[in-house]
Amino acid sequence: MYSCGRKEDNYPMKLLFYAPVLDRDGKRLLKNIKKITLKYDLEIFGTLEELKLRLHQPIGEKAIAVLLTASEEELRNIQTMRDAILEIHTILVVPDQTKNIIQLAHRLHPRFLTYKNNDFQQLSLVLRNMMAGQSNPGSI
Repeated sequence: MYSCGRKEDNYPMKLLFYAPVLDRDGKRLLKNIKKITLKYDLEIFGTLEELKLRLHQPIGEKAIAVLLTASEEELRNIQTMRDAILEIHTILVVPDQTKNIIQLAHRLHPRFLTYKNNDFQQLSLVLRNMMAGQSNPGSI
């Protein structure tokens, strides 16, 4: 895990980004996220264990997670963190649109669900709106 961005009191929002492998799609998504979150604390996780440890620490009220999943098995493993994930606003990126994947994804109650092969324009828009809402409590 590493963190980038400002950690000043003026920017208390945290954005947690999980990607098991930064393949072409993962790098593209991270690049989009970095453009949007320049003034926010971005924490990047490459393993579920790192993410799980972080979710068991205080995060604060203003947190958003973007989870990029690579497989159905990984999505099943994320289900073990469901209670902690439900405590924060989540954007979920799944590998495909198969019935099992979609069913598992919806159990996590993401604010936004999209697919790995997407161009991430909608995801970027949703993330911007979520961040604006987090900056103005009560608007999400």
